Amino acid sequence: MNFLVVPLKKSSSCDLFNPLKQLIATQYGASVAESCSSSLGEFATLRNSVCVKGDNYNPAVEKIAVYHDALDQLEGRLHLTTGSRIDFKWSDITGKSTKKESSLRFEAANVLFCYGAAHSQVGESCRPNCENSLQQALKSFKIASSTFNYLASDTSSGMKDPLPDMTSVALTFFSNLMFAQAYECVFCKAEKDEKKPGILARISSTLTTLYEECVSNCSSGAKNIIPKDWSGVLAMKKGLYEALTQYYQSKACGENKQYGEQLARLSWACELIKSVSRSSYFQRKNLVEQFKHEESVAIKDNDHIYHEKIPARTGLSLVQGVEVIKKSPLTFPLSGSTRDYFVDLLPFAVTEALNTAKGVRASLVDGEVCRLREASTKLNEIMASYNLPAALQVVGSGMIPDTLLSKAACIRRDGGADKLYEQLMSIPECVQRNKEIIAAEKASLDDEEKSDNNLRGQYGERWTRKPSNELTLAWRSDIQKCLSLLEQTTKTDASLIERFEKHKYHLELLSKPEDALIAAVRSEVNSSETNASGNNEALRSELNQLCDKLEVVKTERSEIMERLKVIDFPPDFAKKLLTHYREHGEIIDLDMPSDVLNEKMASVRESVRENLNKQDNLLSQLQVKADMFYGGSDSSTSKNKGLLTMLNLAADEYSALQEAVRDAMKFYAELTEICLNTQSKIEDFCAARTTEKNELMSDITANLSRVRVSDHQPLPKPCVPPARPEPSYNNHVNPAPSQPVPMPTPVGGMVNAQYHMPGQAWAPQGYPMMGPPAPYGMAPYPPMYSYYGGYAPMPMPPNPAYTPVPLLPHNMGSGTTGGNECQGQYLPGQPSTQP
Repeated sequence: MNFLVVPLKKSSSCDLFNPLKQLIATQYGASVAESCSSSLGEFATLRNSVCVKGDNYNPAVEKIAVYHDALDQLEGRLHLTTGSRIDFKWSDITGKSTKKESSLRFEAANVLFCYGAAHSQVGESCRPNCENSLQQALKSFKIASSTFNYLASDTSSGMKDPLPDMTSVALTFFSNLMFAQAYECVFCKAEKDEKKPGILARISSTLTTLYEECVSNCSSGAKNIIPKDWSGVLAMKKGLYEALTQYYQSKACGENKQYGEQLARLSWACELIKSVSRSSYFQRKNLVEQFKHEESVAIKDNDHIYHEKIPARTGLSLVQGVEVIKKSPLTFPLSGSTRDYFVDLLPFAVTEALNTAKGVRASLVDGEVCRLREASTKLNEIMASYNLPAALQVVGSGMIPDTLLSKAACIRRDGGADKLYEQLMSIPECVQRNKEIIAAEKASLDDEEKSDNNLRGQYGERWTRKPSNELTLAWRSDIQKCLSLLEQTTKTDASLIERFEKHKYHLELLSKPEDALIAAVRSEVNSSETNASGNNEALRSELNQLCDKLEVVKTERSEIMERLKVIDFPPDFAKKLLTHYREHGEIIDLDMPSDVLNEKMASVRESVRENLNKQDNLLSQLQVKADMFYGGSDSSTSKNKGLLTMLNLAADEYSALQEAVRDAMKFYAELTEICLNTQSKIEDFCAARTTEKNELMSDITANLSRVRVSDHQPLPKPCVPPARPEPSYNNHVNPAPSQPVPMPTPVGGMVNAQYHMPGQAWAPQGYPMMGPPAPYGMAPYPPMYSYYGGYAPMPMPPNPAYTPVPLLPHNMGSGTTGGNECQGQYLPGQPSTQP
């Protein structure tokens, strides 16, 4: 059996261990990178044994499958960019074209091609006489066909300027060829099992169609990538199975007693097999004699027994094909193993689910915290409107309440209003620092892209690397997001300064020493506070109790906020997501994070509801008692906010501003770290692109120095000899002679004794006569251009106006009658024998 094998692609070796480990450390942390060291080492060794060596044996199929599975796992968990400095370089099956990319998708596509090619080698090595071997060949060819078909139809593997063997046309051709060879295995098994001729004819008809399609593709789209002998082999197989189709169909006609059609198809099969037997790739030589013998037997039987009319070939019906096997989709993982080579690295889908879960947690927790803060704001506003509890705590001597004194002591211990103002003023500096880093990132990307665009315009199609604007889309998007975020936070920072300015006077008062604070309060206590001290003591006592209960509510609220802040997902939540991801066909349950958080927040939410309900009840009682205390809800004193009340509000605002400043400084510090990491990645990217640029420019310069005719450059025009001039007789009209011209007579006295001149050549009338050559050293005649360089001179045509005169030899003796004393003869055009 003459099966065709798809050659394995070859790749150059590259260092995977160090760049991948550094990339994992950047994206997941140093501890995760260290835990992946053994897996990375095994991964790098596996690539060298599979891609660089290119084994042609059965174990290579298993190694390729294992490497592709590991590569597929890594591709879904690690963002590999140009800045990682990992360049996968692959050549096509002919070794004439190469391509280099920093993409795991590019590497996976080429490895998958090698997987299909290795299976074609396994199928080719089968033994036709062994049933198990034929089954293995059938399985391998089907897997190879599915692999190439997956690559041809997989849009995600589409790449810009693919190698010739990775185009859709070439991959489709390889898939159809492998499927045809799988069908051929089925035919061999059926022929070996001596199936009915009708079944064999239909299988053979299907094979004819499949190989006919392969021949068509071989001569069109895939012509430049396939080996030269493939077209001959495919044409031979197409003719062979066309002949076998007619042969087995003739046998089926014989079984059905259609002897005329049997003889017609058998004669057709003989002609086809005779034509195919001329191919040097034809191996079943016995078929020619077998067909001839059966044809002669059929002719004798029909002539002597059946006497049926033999139909014309055009009247024979087509043999319908049969679908014995189908193209099956490629199944992953290729090796069938469930081993996870990178356990500590989470798939992108799980990572995104975790990020989404963090967002869900922040939304749920912040929602409850906002409810509590709104309740605290409402409580402070109501208490301030009634000047409570300051109006109840002022005694006749005008002393400051102990709670306010303790708050003032805390403010002084933290640095007071000046320290808070310095912290607020340092926030814009953090913003400016982040903006400078982002501006530097953007400038680096702009410079690299500008350089790439200039070189692309200079070199045109020879500048084959991927454009910078496509590689930097994610970074530019992140830069824009950071700028938008800084714009929003700047507005928030401005509101913090406004709040500080609103309470600046009272904050400065609280920042003073305790003696100065007491003196200021004694001098500025308003009359409403003093008048309130003389009201009903029973109401005062009830209001004090309500205020104390509200303070307890506020304290409980702070504890509830702390409980909300510590609520988080369980430590094994990532593993639960990963398990669900694998068990449900790589699908993430988006409701899982909220379900887990709702379960953990159930008790805290109940505490929040109880706290808010308790505050509402206490506030309703407080408003009633306070109205009675001030003599009615419309009393002007109830609206008067005294100094003590404003000091209490300022003390609370100081604590809120301190917390906001801490959050802002933490936010900007984290943002600065992120920006610096991004800037480092961008610098690595620009350095890698610079190295790639220099290498590509060197390659282009080397190619230009080879004086190579480009495919698009017009071929030079062939050298054409100069146009042959017209003969002289076309340019000069010969005059009609009036009378015969006498023969020239040589004159001895005309010869110069100093220069021995050769005899003058004779020329007929009407033709120019060339003068004698000049002596040596003189060139009075201009040099003539040789019009007929390598051609024989053109013969002169005869002159119709000239009548030649018979020539007789002249005697050259001392006398005029000395016939016998002749010393020589003279003919025109010859030199004289005498001087």
